Amino acid sequence: MVFKYCLNIKKSRSNIQFLGGGFGRFVKFDRHVVNLSIRAYYNGIRPDKQAEWSTRLQIQYFFPKQGKVFLSTNN
Repeated sequence: MVFKYCLNIKKSRSNIQFLGGGFGRFVKFDRHVVNLSIRAYYNGIRPDKQAEWSTRLQIQYFFPKQGKVFLSTNN
């Protein structure tokens, strides 16, 4: 779980102050490992014509080398 707050002190039309967070996890499908992550941020102070909310969905597929095992099920 990630929570983030950004505060820019400078007075400028390009500054954005946002508050948000997200979560992610590694998921194993058969022999393939995928990193899934989703985040959302509320842009409280923003320039004109800037979005009020921003979201991010990230999917990373890992290509392991032959013979390497990720996220072993053995304890």
